[in-house]
Amino acid sequence: MKQFIQPKREKTVFSIGGRGHYENPISDVMAFYLDPSEEHNFGTLFISSFLKVLGKSLEIIEESPIEKIEREAVTLSGNRIDIVAASENWVLVIENKIYHSLLNPLDDYELYVKAKYPNKDHILVVLSLNGLSVIPDNWNNILYQELIEEIKKQAGPFMFTSSNAKWSFFLRDFILNLEELIGEQKVDKQLMDFAQKKL
Repeated sequence: MKQFIQPKREKTVFSIGGRGHYENPISDVMAFYLDPSEEHNFGTLFISSFLKVLGKSLEIIEESPIEKIEREAVTLSGNRIDIVAASENWVLVIENKIYHSLLNPLDDYELYVKAKYPNKDHILVVLSLNGLSVIPDNWNNILYQELIEEIKKQAGPFMFTSSNAKWSFFLRDFILNLEELIGEQKVDKQLMDFAQKKL
């Protein structure tokens, strides 16, 4: 059982506030960093990281940059989409899953996007800590681990410049919080597997 004892973790702003595992605060921060026009001065770091993980060309950002970020976009049926990032030619839809199962009406989300952005390329993503086994074929499942690794690869030129030192610190805390959630999930799964084998 010693292998399942986790080392003491570094505290983050999120863990101090006790809301580091809630989807809404994480989605709020994600939407902030996705918006190139925000004051963080990280430009397209987050959106290009998403597209890189999806295997899409980053030229689409240059040809058609993000014009609008929506949080909790309300569909015609009253459901709420976590994040919608729209450009002139494409729209990225993100359903954020931390701990909960995927019970969201993804078909309703698609209807909303098709109605509101009919002539755009729709990029549909479920972002999760663990791979989800059942999602529609036209939706992509991105793991937080994949996204974090790509953000770290691309973040070098942006980190700790005089214009965004505060937001660099906050980004580091945000990533650290997500990595801790990923670690907890892995240990929980290993512990469950261990218990099932021993019982």
